[in-house]
Amino acid sequence: MNRATTIAISILIVLMTILSVLSVYVIKTFFPEYASIDSAVCCVSAFFTLYGIVTFITLGQKKGDAKDYSRTFLVLKAIKLFLTLAGVIFYVFFNKEMALPFLITIVVYYVIYTVFEAIALTKLK
Repeated sequence: MNRATTIAISILIVLMTILSVLSVYVIKTFFPEYASIDSAVCCVSAFFTLYGIVTFITLGQKKGDAKDYSRTFLVLKAIKLFLTLAGVIFYVFFNKEMALPFLITIVVYYVIYTVFEAIALTKLK
């Protein structure tokens, strides 16, 4: 694993930790009726952190071959989308009363993670 990949992973871990703490704080402070969503927020943060680590390591190994890199990138994006949708469907199915706060949380994480990933991958390439 090269230095740029290690830096990207480190920044991702810090970013997701800060986002998780901030999310829990905002929920507990401004929306105490949704305080039971804390564990789901931590799971979402853990998912994007682990997914990011796998993505950066995998794509870091594919840097030499543009065709293989592109194919792997698209497969990883599809996996992220399907795993996120599966998680949303699973959570909403079993916890309907917390569906809206969870959906808002996952959309915020998804957008922030995707922006970070795009910036980090352009710097890795």
